[in-house]
Amino acid sequence: MKRLSIFLAVLLFIAAGNTVSAQSVIIKGGLNYSNVDLEGKNFDVKDGSGWHFGAAYQTGSVLGFSLQPELLYSVQGVNIFDNQMEIQKKSSYLVLPVNIQWGIDLIVAKPFLMVTPKVAYNLKNWANKETTNSLLTQFINEKTNLEFGIGVGAGLNVWKLQVTVKYEWNFGKVSSLEEYLDNAQEVDKSIGNLQISVGFCF
Repeated sequence: MKRLSIFLAVLLFIAAGNTVSAQSVIIKGGLNYSNVDLEGKNFDVKDGSGWHFGAAYQTGSVLGFSLQPELLYSVQGVNIFDNQMEIQKKSSYLVLPVNIQWGIDLIVAKPFLMVTPKVAYNLKNWANKETTNSLLTQFINEKTNLEFGIGVGAGLNVWKLQVTVKYEWNFGKVSSLEEYLDNAQEVDKSIGNLQISVGFCF
Protein backbone atom coordinates (compact mmCIF):
# COMPACT_ATOMS: atom_id res chain seq x y z
CA MET A 1 0.00 0.00 0.00
CA LYS A 2 2.83 2.36 0.86
CA ARG A 3 4.57 1.63 -2.45
CA LEU A 4 1.34 2.22 -4.35
CA SER A 5 0.88 5.57 -2.60
CA ILE A 6 4.42 6.61 -3.52
CA PHE A 7 3.89 5.48 -7.12
CA LEU A 8 0.64 7.47 -7.42
CA ALA A 9 2.29 10.52 -5.87
CA VAL A 10 5.13 10.33 -8.43
CA LEU A 11 2.63 9.99 -11.28
CA LEU A 12 0.70 13.01 -9.99
CA PHE A 13 3.91 15.05 -9.76
CA ILE A 14 4.90 14.15 -13.34
CA ALA A 15 1.41 14.90 -14.64
CA ALA A 16 1.39 18.26 -12.88
CA GLY A 17 4.81 19.08 -14.30
CA ASN A 18 3.64 18.31 -17.83
CA THR A 19 0.42 20.24 -17.59
CA VAL A 20 0.22 22.88 -20.29
CA SER A 21 -0.99 26.21 -18.93
CA ALA A 22 -3.25 28.57 -20.84
CA GLN A 23 -1.91 30.70 -23.66
CA SER A 24 -2.47 34.45 -23.67
CA VAL A 25 -2.07 37.63 -25.70
CA ILE A 26 -0.49 40.48 -23.74
CA ILE A 27 -0.66 44.24 -24.28
CA LYS A 28 2.29 45.78 -22.47
CA GLY A 29 4.18 48.99 -21.91
CA GLY A 30 6.73 50.52 -19.60
CA LEU A 31 9.92 52.48 -19.09
CA ASN A 32 13.45 52.23 -20.51
CA TYR A 33 16.57 53.40 -18.72
CA SER A 34 19.64 53.42 -20.99
CA ASN A 35 22.95 52.78 -19.26
CA VAL A 36 25.85 54.34 -21.18
CA ASP A 37 29.06 56.16 -20.32
CA LEU A 38 31.06 57.09 -23.44
CA GLU A 39 33.56 59.88 -23.95
CA GLY A 40 34.58 61.52 -27.22
CA LYS A 41 36.93 64.41 -28.03
CA ASN A 42 34.38 67.13 -27.42
CA PHE A 43 31.45 65.38 -25.73
CA ASP A 44 30.29 62.86 -23.14
CA VAL A 45 27.27 60.56 -23.43
CA LYS A 46 25.44 59.70 -20.21
CA ASP A 47 22.40 57.70 -19.09
CA GLY A 48 18.93 58.62 -20.31
CA SER A 49 15.32 57.44 -20.17
CA GLY A 50 12.59 56.41 -22.60
CA TRP A 51 9.52 54.19 -22.94
CA HIS A 52 8.14 51.20 -24.85
CA PHE A 53 4.76 49.83 -25.91
CA GLY A 54 3.59 46.78 -27.82
CA ALA A 55 2.08 43.30 -27.82
CA ALA A 56 3.23 39.81 -26.85
CA TYR A 57 2.06 36.22 -27.12
CA GLN A 58 2.77 33.84 -24.26
CA THR A 59 2.66 30.15 -25.13
CA GLY A 60 1.45 27.48 -22.77
CA SER A 61 4.11 26.17 -20.41
CA VAL A 62 5.54 22.65 -20.25
CA LEU A 63 7.64 21.70 -17.23
CA GLY A 64 7.60 25.39 -16.31
CA PHE A 65 9.07 26.56 -19.65
CA SER A 66 7.26 28.90 -22.03
CA LEU A 67 8.05 31.29 -24.88
CA GLN A 68 6.90 34.87 -25.15
CA PRO A 69 7.72 36.58 -28.47
CA GLU A 70 6.98 40.31 -28.52
CA LEU A 71 6.78 43.19 -30.97
CA LEU A 72 7.60 46.52 -29.34
CA TYR A 73 7.94 50.15 -30.34
CA SER A 74 10.72 51.37 -28.07
CA VAL A 75 12.11 54.87 -27.52
CA GLN A 76 15.53 55.03 -25.87
CA GLY A 77 17.19 58.23 -24.75
CA VAL A 78 20.65 59.44 -23.78
CA ASN A 79 21.98 62.74 -22.48
CA ILE A 80 24.81 64.27 -24.53
CA PHE A 81 27.09 66.89 -22.97
CA ASP A 82 28.75 68.92 -25.73
CA ASN A 83 30.87 71.91 -24.69
CA GLN A 84 29.01 72.23 -21.39
CA MET A 85 25.63 72.13 -23.18
CA GLU A 86 23.27 69.23 -22.46
CA ILE A 87 21.33 67.69 -25.34
CA GLN A 88 18.70 65.00 -24.87
CA LYS A 89 18.71 62.53 -27.76
CA LYS A 90 15.85 60.10 -28.38
CA SER A 91 15.93 57.18 -30.83
CA SER A 92 13.04 54.97 -31.93
CA TYR A 93 13.28 51.22 -32.44
CA LEU A 94 11.10 48.39 -33.68
CA VAL A 95 12.14 45.51 -31.42
CA LEU A 96 11.48 41.76 -31.68
CA PRO A 97 12.49 40.06 -28.40
CA VAL A 98 11.76 36.39 -27.65
CA ASN A 99 11.52 35.73 -23.91
CA ILE A 100 12.47 32.19 -22.89
CA GLN A 101 10.78 31.85 -19.51
CA TRP A 102 10.91 29.33 -16.70
CA GLY A 103 8.74 29.61 -13.63
CA ILE A 104 6.77 27.87 -10.92
CA ASP A 105 2.98 28.02 -10.97
CA LEU A 106 1.82 28.84 -7.43
CA ILE A 107 -1.86 28.89 -8.54
CA VAL A 108 -2.45 32.50 -7.40
CA ALA A 109 0.79 33.73 -9.02
CA LYS A 110 3.63 32.55 -11.22
CA PRO A 111 7.12 34.00 -10.69
CA PHE A 112 9.57 33.32 -13.51
CA LEU A 113 13.09 33.96 -14.80
CA MET A 114 13.83 34.74 -18.44
CA VAL A 115 16.57 34.97 -21.05
CA THR A 116 15.78 37.14 -24.07
CA PRO A 117 17.59 37.17 -27.43
CA LYS A 118 16.39 40.13 -29.52
CA VAL A 119 16.78 41.93 -32.82
CA ALA A 120 16.00 45.63 -33.21
CA TYR A 121 15.71 48.02 -36.14
CA ASN A 122 16.50 51.70 -35.66
CA LEU A 123 13.62 53.82 -36.99
CA LYS A 124 15.41 57.14 -36.38
CA ASN A 125 15.63 58.33 -39.99
CA TRP A 126 12.16 57.10 -40.92
CA ALA A 127 10.48 58.41 -37.79
CA ASN A 128 12.12 61.84 -38.02
CA LYS A 129 11.58 62.13 -41.80
CA GLU A 130 15.31 62.72 -42.38
CA THR A 131 15.24 60.71 -45.61
CA THR A 132 12.90 60.32 -48.58
CA ASN A 133 13.56 56.57 -48.79
CA SER A 134 10.75 54.24 -47.79
CA LEU A 135 11.06 52.12 -44.66
CA LEU A 136 11.50 48.99 -46.84
CA THR A 137 14.32 50.65 -48.82
CA GLN A 138 16.04 51.67 -45.60
CA PHE A 139 15.71 48.17 -44.21
CA ILE A 140 17.38 46.70 -47.31
CA ASN A 141 20.08 49.33 -47.87
CA GLU A 142 20.89 50.56 -44.37
CA LYS A 143 21.90 47.37 -42.61
CA THR A 144 23.77 49.33 -39.94
CA ASN A 145 20.35 50.14 -38.51
CA LEU A 146 20.00 46.53 -37.37
CA GLU A 147 21.05 45.77 -33.81
CA PHE A 148 21.24 42.49 -31.91
CA GLY A 149 21.29 41.81 -28.21
CA ILE A 150 20.33 39.65 -25.27
CA GLY A 151 18.62 40.28 -21.97
CA VAL A 152 18.11 38.60 -18.61
CA GLY A 153 15.39 39.29 -16.12
CA ALA A 154 12.51 38.14 -13.97
CA GLY A 155 8.78 38.57 -13.85
CA LEU A 156 5.52 37.75 -12.13
CA ASN A 157 2.13 36.73 -13.51
CA VAL A 158 -0.71 37.65 -11.14
CA TRP A 159 -4.34 37.35 -12.25
CA LYS A 160 -4.34 39.03 -15.69
CA LEU A 161 -1.27 41.16 -15.03
CA GLN A 162 2.36 40.52 -15.92
CA VAL A 163 5.17 42.58 -14.39
CA THR A 164 8.74 42.15 -15.70
CA VAL A 165 12.16 43.68 -15.06
CA LYS A 166 14.90 43.00 -17.60
CA TYR A 167 18.40 44.23 -18.38
CA GLU A 168 19.49 44.13 -22.03
CA TRP A 169 22.86 44.36 -23.76
CA ASN A 170 23.23 45.50 -27.37
CA PHE A 171 26.04 44.00 -29.45
CA GLY A 172 28.03 45.75 -32.20
CA LYS A 173 27.64 49.36 -33.23
CA VAL A 174 24.83 51.35 -31.72
CA SER A 175 23.51 52.93 -34.90
CA SER A 176 21.50 55.66 -33.20
CA LEU A 177 24.68 57.23 -31.79
CA GLU A 178 27.07 56.94 -34.74
CA GLU A 179 26.87 60.61 -35.70
CA TYR A 180 27.97 61.58 -32.19
CA LEU A 181 30.60 58.91 -31.67
CA ASP A 182 32.74 59.03 -34.85
CA ASN A 183 35.72 60.27 -32.85
CA ALA A 184 35.21 58.13 -29.77
CA GLN A 185 37.48 55.16 -29.17
CA GLU A 186 34.59 53.26 -27.57
CA VAL A 187 32.33 53.59 -30.63
CA ASP A 188 31.66 49.83 -30.64
CA LYS A 189 31.00 49.60 -26.92
CA SER A 190 27.62 48.09 -26.16
CA ILE A 191 24.91 50.08 -24.42
CA GLY A 192 22.76 48.53 -21.71
CA ASN A 193 19.06 49.11 -21.22
CA LEU A 194 16.98 48.48 -18.09
CA GLN A 195 13.38 47.75 -19.07
CA ILE A 196 10.47 47.73 -16.62
CA SER A 197 7.15 46.56 -18.07
CA VAL A 198 3.55 45.99 -17.06
CA GLY A 199 1.24 43.94 -19.27
CA PHE A 200 -2.42 42.95 -19.35
CA CYS A 201 -3.22 39.38 -20.45
CA PHE A 202 -6.23 38.45 -22.58
